[in-house]
Amino acid sequence: MDAMAAFSTLFDESFEAMKRLAYLLGADDPENIAQEAFVRLHDRWHTLYDENKALPYLRAMVVNLSRSRLRHLRVVRKTPPDVMLDDREQPRAAVVVARQRQRLHRRAQRGQWVLQFMGDVGG
Repeated sequence: MDAMAAFSTLFDESFEAMKRLAYLLGADDPENIAQEAFVRLHDRWHTLYDENKALPYLRAMVVNLSRSRLRHLRVVRKTPPDVMLDDREQPRAAVVVARQRQRLHRRAQRGQWVLQFMGDVGG
């Protein structure tokens, strides 16, 4: 099978699974994550020494892109340190920060569960 046909087959068979993986890892735009992973894989397709390694490589890219996206969003959503809150907003801001920390902790746990499950299933 030539390289383009192999890539097309992999895309047809795996796109939905990669999108689902990104969603389960907590990505805010899982379709975009999956597309980006396939674009990067396509750019590096000629460097693969074994086409059977493409799917695990693709999964690793989806995981890494999802984590990078979540890190990026965390940084963007932080309040700049030079912005001072007045006395009325400080308690509310503390509650918001605590909720965000809880949400991030749950996402990290979910990511661990997804990776463990995908390792058991996709082996």
